[in-house]
Amino acid sequence: MSHRRRFLNVVTARDFAGEYSLRRVDLHSHQNNLFYPTAAAAAHASAAANDSMKTMVWWMQAPTRSMLFLGRSFDWLALSESKLVCMDRSSRDGFLYDADVRSVTDTLPYYLHAEEDRHPKPICLPVAGAGAEEEDSVYVMERSPEPAGDTEESRLQFRALVHRRRKEPAAVSNDDGSSRWHLDELPPPPYVVDAGYRSTWIDSYTVIRSGASGAVCVSTEGIGTYCFDTVSRAWSKAGDWALPFSGKVEHVPELGVLVGFWASECGHRLCASGDLSSAAGSLHRPMLRGWLNLGPPCGEWHKVKAPQLVSLGSGKFCLAEFFKASKGSHDHPFHEATFAVFTGVEVLRHGRGGDGYGDELPENGASERGLRVIKHKSKRYILVDYNATVEFVF
Repeated sequence: MSHRRRFLNVVTARDFAGEYSLRRVDLHSHQNNLFYPTAAAAAHASAAANDSMKTMVWWMQAPTRSMLFLGRSFDWLALSESKLVCMDRSSRDGFLYDADVRSVTDTLPYYLHAEEDRHPKPICLPVAGAGAEEEDSVYVMERSPEPAGDTEESRLQFRALVHRRRKEPAAVSNDDGSSRWHLDELPPPPYVVDAGYRSTWIDSYTVIRSGASGAVCVSTEGIGTYCFDTVSRAWSKAGDWALPFSGKVEHVPELGVLVGFWASECGHRLCASGDLSSAAGSLHRPMLRGWLNLGPPCGEWHKVKAPQLVSLGSGKFCLAEFFKASKGSHDHPFHEATFAVFTGVEVLRHGRGGDGYGDELPENGASERGLRVIKHKSKRYILVDYNATVEFVF
């Protein structure tokens, strides 16, 4: 039950003190492992928990702090397992932190303009380069694009923070020839120029990667799904339909699937569907082929924020949920303690479980093979500091 990533990075905040701490959880250790040896073992454990109407939750060993950041308000973006883009909204400074070497390795231009500090947080999609010669990038787009116009706000709705290596030799460029970050202005999605268009919230978004190329995709009910090719820097329309997700969606290229949350009045559900290749040019959007209802831990609790999803590679994920347990909870030793529950989740296509596990879901008239979303172990990450909260998991 291997996965590519070893570390899960957890950023905690003490807002009143302006302190942000980074801790790295070793998922390969026995104490912190989130996965059973096989998908079949995970399914059997999940069925037993369903029969008892309880979610089995183990304790997770909290690691020591790897780094302390000081600032009033940060935006965090994971460029990779170890690279963290940090934007300090108070000082308007940006930097790149490498958790492997525990050091700030580069400074970045601030990618937000002043008005955005008062607007809903924009969509930010980091795209890590696949090799030493490829560029790292962060694509930033307004969550509610404005109609096209002549104002600066309407022109600066889509930008790319791009990591480029200087082509000039050091003797010509008067520096060491190292990489530099630049802000590029990009064209907004084409529907903003349509007659009668009004500012509309983007429902879901993702990065689709295929080989050396990639596409930033945004999807809105009633408008459709559009993709921006990061190589040609041109937009195309995938379809008039919207993806069946809410918020950020993860692409699993080796399985050809999308994984993300579907939000409803009853809460969030983790879902999987075919990727855009299964629906491009079709009149119908990708259909949900597998899902997982998010069961709560035992005790007196309430959710404090929306769940987060971290891709671990090989179709495996860490699902992070955030709670506060009140005094009097029979299974919790801390008063008004905030905690997170990390759950290992695996997405499988029928027949790819390695152990024969994975019943095919109903096809509903489609030719695509079924998907299974398998829940593995859940572990509780306790914050003993009552004033701290989990800010970001990557």
